[in-house]
Amino acid sequence: ILLSFLLPGLHKLLRLLLNQAQKHLRLEAASIALIDHEKVELFFHVATGLAAAKVVGTRIKLGQGIAGWVAQTGQGVVVTDTQSDPRFYSLIDEQVGIKTRAILCAPIQFEGRIIGVLEGINPAPGTLDRNTLPLLTNIANLAGNAIARVQQYTSAQAAKTRYSGLFEEGFDAVLITDLKGFILEANRK
Repeated sequence: ILLSFLLPGLHKLLRLLLNQAQKHLRLEAASIALIDHEKVELFFHVATGLAAAKVVGTRIKLGQGIAGWVAQTGQGVVVTDTQSDPRFYSLIDEQVGIKTRAILCAPIQFEGRIIGVLEGINPAPGTLDRNTLPLLTNIANLAGNAIARVQQYTSAQAAKTRYSGLFEEGFDAVLITDLKGFILEANRK
């Protein structure tokens, strides 16, 4: 699922979720990347913290880097030393000007489908424990629900617009009645 744009309300909600993740997990930065199935890439839509403005808009291939690996496998991960992990993709650090020492990453899912990832960068020393990944996963699930609901709403609005156009522009008169025969709607014809 790739939203060509994030509605202002959704963008604000995702930023709030990231801010809470950043605060509670004591992260230097956090981001949400969604899968672009057409291009087989992750696209970073929202970010907070270090170099957030530079991270937004970044694309990586599915399977590339730790975030790409999580998006591809659906497995969350805590990497405490990125330099020793072969999945780490250092080009992003070079592009945005940060030094990633540790990464927490959880898949964003909805109804069993992976739609993106939530990534946390550089948690404060001594803050990682056995509850860290489950907490990040719960936040990712909230993001997945929000994204899916907005997408469903957008689809319903598009269907309503299509229906409206067909209803009003038809060549024949159209009457919509209830079960008792009372007219509920009629087009201009």
